[in-house]
Amino acid sequence: MLAAATTYTVGALVGAVLIGRWHPWNQGWAALAGLSLYGFTPLSLLFPAHPAVVVGAYVLVGIGIELFNVHWFTATQRKVEPRLLTRVSALDFLLSYYS
Repeated sequence: MLAAATTYTVGALVGAVLIGRWHPWNQGWAALAGLSLYGFTPLSLLFPAHPAVVVGAYVLVGIGIELFNVHWFTATQRKVEPRLLTRVSALDFLLSYYS
């Protein structure tokens, strides 16, 4: 569904703008809350629903994944020693996309 992919991207852009302006006090909880929005994808596809419900879920997922990604990559760059950053990032991507 092309509309779902497009609205996911639009949601990600909205999430990036939102997190660029909003600096939560506890970034870890904000990132976890953003990641929890990813659950709306399978929920919107689980039962027969109007396409607008699926599109809306993908917008929420796009926003949520950006809320998570910005904090995750920022924390990785701050906490991992610079000489090991490429190895840690490679393992992160390998294990994240493998499962």
